[in-house]
Amino acid sequence: MTLTLLLTIALIAFFASTVKSAIGFGEGLVNMAFLGFILPLNICGPYVSIISVCGSFYIVIREWKKIELRNVAIMVLGSLLLVPLGIYIASILDTKIMKMYLGIFITAFSVFSLLNPKLGSLKDNRFGILFGSIGGFLAGAYNIPGPPVAIYGTMRRWTSAIFRLNLQAYFACTSSIVLIGHIVKGNLNQTVFLICSIALPAVMIGILLGKK
Repeated sequence: MTLTLLLTIALIAFFASTVKSAIGFGEGLVNMAFLGFILPLNICGPYVSIISVCGSFYIVIREWKKIELRNVAIMVLGSLLLVPLGIYIASILDTKIMKMYLGIFITAFSVFSLLNPKLGSLKDNRFGILFGSIGGFLAGAYNIPGPPVAIYGTMRRWTSAIFRLNLQAYFACTSSIVLIGHIVKGNLNQTVFLICSIALPAVMIGILLGKK
């Protein structure tokens, strides 16, 4: 693995973590959109899980008192249901097919966000388990749990601060579940640990910049 490739990965990690820290989500979208061109998906999966866990827990530990634990717990319960399915689907489908669906999903969500359609409001957290489970499936398959729970948070009319912290707590838990899945499947290797060691300092700098 060349120095240029490692620095590119660190730059992507910096940009992704800055986005996540600033608006509450988007790290997985940014990472997977770029890393899919330069790394195999079986490396991207565990790598993005590790940096997501580290980055999200760092944010949560700093500001945990503001998190709405009940809302987060319901979403995490949903993710527990479908994370294993996402990991399984990723392990059996051809890499080219997985990348095609990844591209379609990122493009569709980008268009949705640009159009900015008016969404209804949800007055309670009953739908948290549904949106959390969809996010869990996407986390297991692609490490991009953000879009469904971002839509949910918007429909709950959370303030920007609560939105950001609730999602980070959800990501910390969901990414931990995904990481456990990768450990069980033996997906962690020297390459994953190498790029994590290079990227994590960039992640922490991005988090501080994004918060500011």
